[in-house]
Amino acid sequence: MKNLNIYWIEPGDEGIVYQESKILNLKEGKGSWKPSLNFANIRNSVRKVKSLPKNYKLPAYLAPFKEFLPAPDIAENNKLFDEYFSWRMQRMRMGGQKHPGYGHSFTKWWDLYSKTNPDYFALNIYGRREPETYHDPKGKKVKWTARDKQFVKVCPSNPAVAQRILAEWKKRGMRGRINTSMNDMSFGYCRCSNCMKLDGYKVGDFPKHNLPMVTDRYVYLSNTVAKEARKLKKDAQVAMYGYNEALFPPKFQNVEPNIIVGLVPVKLDLPTMEALFKAWRAKGGKMFAVRPNYHTVTATYILPTGFEKQMFDLFQIAYKNGCESTDYDALTLQRIPNGIMDYILARSFMDPSLSFETLEDEYCTAFGTAKEEMKQYFRYWRNEVFEKRIKNNIPAILEAGKADNYLRGLVWNLGKYYKESDFANAGKFLKQAAAKKNDPRSAKRVKEFAVAHEHALMAYKAITAPDSTKLSAAKALLDFRRKHLKDFRGNSMSQTFWFEVTSGDITGIKAVHDFKDYKDAIPAPMKWHFMPDEKGTGVKNKIHTLPAEKFEKWEKLPVGMFWENVEKGSVSDSLYKKLKNYNGKAYYAVRMQIPESFKGRKVLLHFGAVDENCTLYVNGKKAGEHLFVHKYDWKTPFAIDITDKIDFTKKYQDIMAMVEDKAGVGGIWRKVWLVAK
Repeated sequence: MKNLNIYWIEPGDEGIVYQESKILNLKEGKGSWKPSLNFANIRNSVRKVKSLPKNYKLPAYLAPFKEFLPAPDIAENNKLFDEYFSWRMQRMRMGGQKHPGYGHSFTKWWDLYSKTNPDYFALNIYGRREPETYHDPKGKKVKWTARDKQFVKVCPSNPAVAQRILAEWKKRGMRGRINTSMNDMSFGYCRCSNCMKLDGYKVGDFPKHNLPMVTDRYVYLSNTVAKEARKLKKDAQVAMYGYNEALFPPKFQNVEPNIIVGLVPVKLDLPTMEALFKAWRAKGGKMFAVRPNYHTVTATYILPTGFEKQMFDLFQIAYKNGCESTDYDALTLQRIPNGIMDYILARSFMDPSLSFETLEDEYCTAFGTAKEEMKQYFRYWRNEVFEKRIKNNIPAILEAGKADNYLRGLVWNLGKYYKESDFANAGKFLKQAAAKKNDPRSAKRVKEFAVAHEHALMAYKAITAPDSTKLSAAKALLDFRRKHLKDFRGNSMSQTFWFEVTSGDITGIKAVHDFKDYKDAIPAPMKWHFMPDEKGTGVKNKIHTLPAEKFEKWEKLPVGMFWENVEKGSVSDSLYKKLKNYNGKAYYAVRMQIPESFKGRKVLLHFGAVDENCTLYVNGKKAGEHLFVHKYDWKTPFAIDITDKIDFTKKYQDIMAMVEDKAGVGGIWRKVWLVAK
């Protein structure tokens, strides 16, 4: 639609950019378009629904913010879905005739074959061919959950598994690519001698941990299927995932030429992307699809990221290295300020030859006469913040965020990379844009960005505020949202609250709610005495009853971070090494003085977040516990009543928390507060 000066910068009617004209000046000529990719997609982040669940209610961690998050409206939700679908598939020409064909392929196998063919399944860490969970059922009859069955792994070295995959393909009339992609999650891989041998391991390696790399076994399975399929159909193709522990190329196998590898990269730096493709190609890889979760870890929050050029460059590397399909997850609901990322990506998929500057120029036509000022606004975040402070620190940010979550690592260390002056400097361009004489639609867009900019500043202040002003900054943020609720589009606020609370209440909004009935809130000390309980005998030995003169001999560890993240030099070398990959139980202990004014009032200890289970003791007596039951329990705040355990005849109270972490990171990783009604 370039001849008509029409651009579709985002889903919905508000995303249509055009110049009003009484006369259409059309140029005579011919044109055609041929897709550069076999398949292109940025997934829809909204699902179409027919009805709401019965007795619908917000999750407990979002319920306090009901005024901001009204019950979903089916018509409004489906309208948003249709807008996203139309933008992707019609206006941005996504889709294609040849889907990559991957997807977790064994999710239904447990129900289908566990009774008749248990040998299809992985020999788990407990020595049984069944789903692997955090606990050993020790031979007891287990009612496997849908989640357990969904994540069960197969035994790739078993020839019968390959034959079953081929048999299912034959039933489908040998149509489409044959999917051999592994199931999700990083646990439960087969420990049988043949599978371990394929990856260069010995039986007994990594007895308490997940296997670090399993690519060879899945390439072996895919190769077996690919070779047999070619005998049945000359042009048969196989699709497999390069994902999680199979992201990096095989060490011993070479990839058959009729296999497409669906890479799910997690690193966001350009050299790593380049090296990943180069390594797979060296092992015979010829066809690739890219299916990253980049949006989830970069653009699901209200901060301007400056990430659009990095996203463009990552795709260009993939395309130049043989990427024939894209399947990104998923369109950001935060279209202001990060919708520019989606537009530039979508247009790149349509025509990879277009330069970044061309696409940036197209997007900024949405701002009419303020086009150049808005370019400067985006460029400030990109050039001054991302390029100068963040780009070279991406590996450190990914490590800090755990599970390669860039956005989480960024907000947990926001003061290192963003400054309050950035908002003033970038805001100058918005003021200049607002001062331009403009058409109503363009002026409205500029105004929306101005509100979003101020919103991001308020969030920045709340995230980086010291304990002494944290609650007041959080309250100011909530007041701002209340004032501007009608200015926030679609259901982006539900995503905003979800991210803030499940990232450990980074802005303090949950604390404001939790403390609303309490007159006083005092931050607990930032360093507690710490002792790992490697043998798990602490409860039996009644460690929680130790007097302060004994637990104060333990080393000190900061709360407010995972114990794996403790800085080198802040603890002994032996404890530092031990905590790097520590899973198990540990004790945190501290002496606290509780003000006399708290006497006769309800007193609680409020934890920002603990991973995973926490049992709290006060003066040697159990006060309560918080258990990891729901998938977000390790991320969300909780409070334990300690009123009847306080001894006001003593100057100090002995407080001890036993924390148990069964997998991944662990510890009291968000701040602790003492609150009283």
